[in-house]
Amino acid sequence: MPSKIDLSNPELGFISFILSDAVIDMLLCLYDEKAFEVGSRNTADTVSEDLNLVLERLNEDWLIERTGNSYRLSYSGSIITVKILEMLNSIQAHIPDQERDILIIPGHKNPDLEYSSIRRFYCQNNQLISQILQLPILASMHFPCEHPSYVTLQDIGLIEYSNHDYSLTIDGQVIIAEIQKMAVTIRTIEKFVDFFETHSWESVPEFAVDRIDDLIGAELVCDIPLNFNQGFLFYHDILNEAEHIHGVSSWARANIADTLRERVLEGKEVELIITPELALELLKDPYVEQAKELRHFSNLKFRVSKVPVKVGLTVTDKCLSFGLFTRDGVTYDSIYDLVCRSDEALDWGERLFEYYRANSIPMRDFFLKSCISSVARKIFLQTG
Repeated sequence: MPSKIDLSNPELGFISFILSDAVIDMLLCLYDEKAFEVGSRNTADTVSEDLNLVLERLNEDWLIERTGNSYRLSYSGSIITVKILEMLNSIQAHIPDQERDILIIPGHKNPDLEYSSIRRFYCQNNQLISQILQLPILASMHFPCEHPSYVTLQDIGLIEYSNHDYSLTIDGQVIIAEIQKMAVTIRTIEKFVDFFETHSWESVPEFAVDRIDDLIGAELVCDIPLNFNQGFLFYHDILNEAEHIHGVSSWARANIADTLRERVLEGKEVELIITPELALELLKDPYVEQAKELRHFSNLKFRVSKVPVKVGLTVTDKCLSFGLFTRDGVTYDSIYDLVCRSDEALDWGERLFEYYRANSIPMRDFFLKSCISSVARKIFLQTG
């Protein structure tokens, strides 16, 4: 699991802001309505004294987007709101005597579902939910002295009293896990929101987005090349230290190809999933001679993706490097990468790699089925 966040940490003001009543209500409203205009009759129920301040702050934090007087959730705002929905759904499931008519399917899998019921649940129980959100703080302090929330939390079965002390029940532990996961997601979004909102997530699968909190330990690396073939120093370091290399890419650089060649000759396992366009590029200079040299090495595997590739992914036994296309979805951003060495991030990268691998074919099969050219057949079908 991702590293836990202590909600009692006074430095985490952003999380406190997101978990305030006004902000949760606003995010749920935007998620339910998809977009609204301030002052319109459809949003009269959301107007409060602090509405403009909340909207301004959410806009500054890139969690909502504004067009004139109209607001809608940004991509990052949607991720956070889905986690809030999951947390509220879990809370509702653990509160006795609550109706069970709320269906929450995160990620817009069914756009026809009615989400207003979860907002009504929150509005009707916001004081209780505010007390439940204190659970991580109280538990981290080992329930130090009497607290007004203890009676309520005990009544709904989240804590219990025995031997002159309070402790978490199993349901309480489940709720804390949900709150902690939501908190880590919020913190991850805060840390990288400018990167997330200036790049395209078009082809990143939902399961990877859902576990974006696994990247909490990452750092945003900026590596500006002096010319087309220079730069990427951090990336060469990642390749040179690796025992195995798994990659997904739509582009190639000669100096990076040289480093990969050296690793293959050293016996390291390298498996790369590339686009059809890049597969054709590898038949041209300066890559074609290396392709001829390395084609018999069993530790080097090329596969061609059958789905759009709008990421740059390298995951080794020691490090994850993750890049995206710019927001227009046309240009790959070769300057900024998220780099992380945590176990959670490596597992996240391997799951993403396996997704692209499952949606790819061996490069030999790609050329066989496509019958691209006599050059391709000569390079990849000759024997001996």
